[in-house]
Amino acid sequence: MTDNIIEIDSKSFIKYAKKHFKVVLIISCLFSVLLTIGVYVYSEKNKNKRLTKVENNIEKFEQDFEQYVERYSVLAEEIRLSEEKYSEFEEYFDNSLYMKSEPWYTKAYTKTIWLYSDSNIEGKQHIERAKILNILNDKIKDNLEGIGKILDCEDEYAIEILTFSIDYSADTFSIQVLYSDEAKAAKVLDFVIDKIKHIEEVYDHYHEYEIKGEKLLATNITGNQVAQYQNQKINEYKSLYKTIYDKKQQLKKMKEPNEPSIFKISKKYGMLLGIVFGELAFVCIWVLYLLGCYWIMVKKGIMMSAEDFYRVSELYPIAVLSNNGDELEYNRLAHMLPLFSKENKKIMLLGNVPNDVLDYLTKKCESILPDILFAYGDNIDKNADAFETTLDFDEILLVVQCEHTTAYEVCECKQRLHKLNKKILGCIVI
Repeated sequence: MTDNIIEIDSKSFIKYAKKHFKVVLIISCLFSVLLTIGVYVYSEKNKNKRLTKVENNIEKFEQDFEQYVERYSVLAEEIRLSEEKYSEFEEYFDNSLYMKSEPWYTKAYTKTIWLYSDSNIEGKQHIERAKILNILNDKIKDNLEGIGKILDCEDEYAIEILTFSIDYSADTFSIQVLYSDEAKAAKVLDFVIDKIKHIEEVYDHYHEYEIKGEKLLATNITGNQVAQYQNQKINEYKSLYKTIYDKKQQLKKMKEPNEPSIFKISKKYGMLLGIVFGELAFVCIWVLYLLGCYWIMVKKGIMMSAEDFYRVSELYPIAVLSNNGDELEYNRLAHMLPLFSKENKKIMLLGNVPNDVLDYLTKKCESILPDILFAYGDNIDKNADAFETTLDFDEILLVVQCEHTTAYEVCECKQRLHKLNKKILGCIVI
């Protein structure tokens, strides 16, 4: 044995565990039956409450799932609309004349028109002119079909670079185009003025007026005006991209509510549950018992047989006695002792066993071997008389008792006797 570590033999472990087998079996069976009945009674008592709880859980799950589907649908629709708008942005950037314009090379080309009439009623003319100008401002963009052909683009992108303004005090209507090519700009303005002359909503009621126009006026504009508009569109594009990304992340993080387990506990399942718990309790009790037996044997160093003592202490079992020994066992001891003893004069029986056992064993040995002087003593670490008696004897015979003498006691006694230069003949196992 090294560092107080005991190796437990499987046979000895089984033998030790069998000592309380019946008691543990009765306790485990009783506990298992009681637990089975208890679980069944509890299940029956709380069956309605559990069913109500299950129904509430199902109802809550349906509400949560409905909210989840609604929220998921809203987010998915928002993402779809945003992606459509994102695609429109990309198409816009590819085709827009405004976005393709060089901010510092773009000019504003303007033509102004006014309304003329031979009528001398000035007040009436002014009011009617204001109405005509408002109609022009409202209807002009809807009547510019084909303007994109001049600039080799679609109509909407050509209209984007046009600006319309009214001066009510002068009864004038101005058309401005932002473009870098003067010739094409002039064609665009002429196209717009020609369309103005054919707006039916105006001339069906105010045919007495004549539209007259000024010549083309070119104005240099600051690059900031175009650049700011372009930056505004780009920022809208970036903001839309971030919005789509954030909403997709929200959609990704959304989790479906957990579906509740629907386990309706009836009488059948209540009894089944009780049996399962009972069986588990039965197994647990036995596992704990076996672990406890192993721990006690290791902790206390309990020895169950002569083989255990020999394996731990390496002391040969000269005799194994049962019920204080019968005649055959003592005769064997009488024949074995002379083989181990050289002097055959004085032998001391030493062991941590009851004194009456040692006394009986000593007297029995004296009767069988009268030529040898026998004496006995118990633990030499605790009993001073036994220690002093031991000093007078050169040969020692250890007496050990299964389940009573521990491996630690045998090893400590063996080490102490070796320090005293005493010869240990072997051991007698009771």
